[in-house]
Amino acid sequence: MSPRTPSTPRQVSASRVIEVLVEERSAAAFLEGVLPRVLPPQTRFKVRSFEGKHDLLQSLPSRLAGYAARRRDGEDVRVLLLVDRDNDDCQDLKRRLVSHAMTAGLTSGAAEPGAVLVARIAVAELEAWYFGDWAAARRAFTKLPAATPAAWRNPEHASGKPSHYFQSALRRAGYTGEVEKSKPTWGRKMGVLVDVRANRCPSFVAFVDGVRHLAVAQ
Repeated sequence: MSPRTPSTPRQVSASRVIEVLVEERSAAAFLEGVLPRVLPPQTRFKVRSFEGKHDLLQSLPSRLAGYAARRRDGEDVRVLLLVDRDNDDCQDLKRRLVSHAMTAGLTSGAAEPGAVLVARIAVAELEAWYFGDWAAARRAFTKLPAATPAAWRNPEHASGKPSHYFQSALRRAGYTGEVEKSKPTWGRKMGVLVDVRANRCPSFVAFVDGVRHLAVAQ
């Protein structure tokens, strides 16, 4: 994928804040490195992690209702949801997320000019995005081999859990202890290094596009 030509940043209201909801601490660590490089300068955001996907989905109705109430009180709060697909049907999972948004009274969908909520799904897990930018993975973990593992050259169509295979790749490269086992460590290292303009995972590209739209939508 060829790098995109960066567009001229649009002015963003100083009062605008983006609330980012993710499944776990590793995703939060990753996005805290990615978002400052995707969002317009000085955009305020807060990443909130949950105790897994079930916990996030269970908490979503009340959480979104709270954001809707803040908007009715005049706050320009926007919401970014990121969940792993795992073994779920992608379209069904997306419908569930959008349904929660609509029930709360939040306009969703990056195609809508007034959208204040964007929901994105990592296929099949966020760790697939690491295989989608193997050059960044090698900068983060310098002992990894030069070539992307053959089974993961098309990360979103590979079989198995990306997180398990990334851990195995680290172990084979000689990493042990916290580095091998800690997903938050992976997220923290990868978030500041992944190329936000070039990744072989379509779900990462869709995520970046959704973030940019959410930040500037009127």
